[in-house]
Amino acid sequence: MTKRRILYFDWLRVLATISVVVLHAAAPLLYEYDKIPDYEWWTGHIYDSVTRWCVPIFFMMSGALMLNPAKKEPANLFFRKRASKVLIPFAAWTVFYLLIQMKTGDIERTPAAAVKAILSDTVYYHLWFLYVIIGLYLITPILRVYISNASRRNIEFFLALWFVCTAGFSLISKFFEVKMGFEAFPASGYIGYFVLGYYFYHYSFSKAAKNIYYVIGIAGVCTTLLVTLFLTKENNGTFDGFFYHYLNISTIFMSGAFFMFFKDLQEKTNPSSGSYKWLSPINKASMGIYLIHPFVFLLLEKFLGLNAFTFNPLYGIPLMAFLAISISFVITRILQRVPVVRSIVPS
Repeated sequence: MTKRRILYFDWLRVLATISVVVLHAAAPLLYEYDKIPDYEWWTGHIYDSVTRWCVPIFFMMSGALMLNPAKKEPANLFFRKRASKVLIPFAAWTVFYLLIQMKTGDIERTPAAAVKAILSDTVYYHLWFLYVIIGLYLITPILRVYISNASRRNIEFFLALWFVCTAGFSLISKFFEVKMGFEAFPASGYIGYFVLGYYFYHYSFSKAAKNIYYVIGIAGVCTTLLVTLFLTKENNGTFDGFFYHYLNISTIFMSGAFFMFFKDLQEKTNPSSGSYKWLSPINKASMGIYLIHPFVFLLLEKFLGLNAFTFNPLYGIPLMAFLAISISFVITRILQRVPVVRSIVPS
């Protein structure tokens, strides 16, 4: 928490939470290319493509807050404060989804299978986020030392290296079938979003620079939409999600543009905090909604027969997302009022 509330972060957190659920609601349609009408596939594809920025935004906001040089807390204090917010939910929800996967037969009911699933991050599709955020938190004290002593130009050099080694190398590997020997370069992976969030939050930008970010953000969305279709066709109708990956060029572009847009919007409009009060409950429940909503999707299908194919996807996807978010929100707020249990859904 910072003393001064960053109002556009409220908007970003709420919209990112909603978008995560929307893209998960749309995902089943993507793997049915040539099996469902083109209109339905394209609808799912559009919903999923335009929300790919959502998870990177969480990493960017965390970096903006955690890497602040003004935070002088020692490493042991930092880890103690973050442990309850990440490790307890990680342990609790890993066990919860592990039991679900064992019940459905997707994971063998043996200790060895459970340990293997946990170590390999195959317990459930959305828990990967916790693995990454734990790793980023562990490296934060080291990154703070770097950020505190780095100039703007130095940080830009780091981000350029990250972009080349993450997005650039993956493009070369994909389209030229060249295995890049520098893939393990230190300036790679989700650490880049962490630093990028700090960079965008901490520094100011000219109007021309902002417009460039917006243009490449739109280009990122268009690239995801069109090239994914091309790659899927080339793959004999089997969905190719290369440009869906959070570390690919198109997602990096749209994530940066989205962050910049909301920062710019606040700077131009300077809204009062009162206009954001209605966001507070969803903000406090955002982690819980993220962790619970896949289970709600399971319940909706098992007991009501509702899934991505039940309705016309144009309104069915937002409807499924609305139901999942609403139910997850209620469950989260209830859990947050129960002593001890509330630690698994931190606000």
